[in-house]
Formats: sequence, structure tokens, C-alpha cells
Amino acid sequence: MNQLSSFIGATLLLSSLPFAAIAGQGVNHHEFSLPLVEINNPCTAGHDSIDGSLDLHGISKFSENVSFLQVIAKGEGEDAYGNNYRFSGKAKLQFHDPLPATIYLKLKMTSQGSGDNAHLVLKLHVNEQGNVTQAEYSGVECRG
Repeated sequence: MNQLSSFIGATLLLSSLPFAAIAGQGVNHHEFSLPLVEINNPCTAGHDSIDGSLDLHGISKFSENVSFLQVIAKGEGEDAYGNNYRFSGKAKLQFHDPLPATIYLKLKMTSQGSGDNAHLVLKLHVNEQGNVTQAEYSGVECRG
């Protein structure tokens, strides 16, 4: 399966998942998972075919005409050779206007036995209330 069909499959699967937002004391929490299928690390030789999943946790708050958003992402995967990968990252954002917005979040991509040599890039859609409503795999970049 090529990367384009993997991306389309992951996007379709993600859009079919329920998105949970739990309101409490003016703060919204959002949690969902993103499947990763046949990801290739461009910093290594050959095709890696990394499969795994990524868990995202978003916390949003609106205060004095400013939307605050914190996103925490963690996940794991394994390539075709049995090597393990870890994905992690977080971001703190402020939106004064306008919303909705699209943001790109780079996550550390650390392979078994080495440092974080690449970044997994996610595309996040933020609605008018500052809540993450959709996440998509956007690619992998060498850190170098």
C-alpha cells in the first residue's frame, strides 16, 4: 500500500471516530486516537512501513476574547523490521482572532536505539470555540 492510500485510509478512519469533548468549569477536554499506517522515516534508508497509533489530548479555554489551547500527543509504532518508534510532542497556543484555524504540530519521532531524528507532522483543525475538531497525518520531516 502506498503512502497516499495510507493517508486516505487513516483520514477516513479518523473522521469516523467519535470526538469527545467534556466541558467542565469553562475548560474543554478533547481526547481521540489517530491511527498511523505505513509511515516512512525519510531519515533512514529504505521504506520503514511504520504502523502504530497516536493519542491526542487537547485542553481549551476561552477567556477575555482569547482562546487558549494546549495539545499533548503521545504514541508508539513498529516498523517492518521490528524496530520500535515513539512519538511525542506538545504545544501551547493562543488565538486572538480569527478562528477557525488550521495548525501544524511537529512531534518528536524517536526510533529504537537512537535519538529523535525526525518529526511526525500533524495537521489540526480548530473550530470557532478553540477546540480541536479533527487531526490528520501530514507527513514526516528529517530533523537535520
